[in-house]
Amino acid sequence: MSWQPPWPPIRIGESEWIIMRDSSREPVAVIRHLQLGPRRQWFYRVVTWAATSERRELIGYYPTLEEADRSVKFQPTALASRTGPPNGRGARHSYS
Repeated sequence: MSWQPPWPPIRIGESEWIIMRDSSREPVAVIRHLQLGPRRQWFYRVVTWAATSERRELIGYYPTLEEADRSVKFQPTALASRTGPPNGRGARHSYS
């Protein structure tokens, strides 16, 4: 059985995709299909998402879009470390 992402890469250009994971509003990574090296081989470059390219960090280069997508992990610790009520409003209730 091959790995199936919960959300497929979202194409935003001819050779560019964004990856969504923990947030439905903000991408976690950007994938770009480009040629590199002296033999001009095709690779999928994955970088973390940021509003400006200067703030993006390289995740890696992959031979297929599927492998590039698979390289982008969820951040369960970010979700688990949240404090407060589940909806982010009001006070916590204590149940006795």
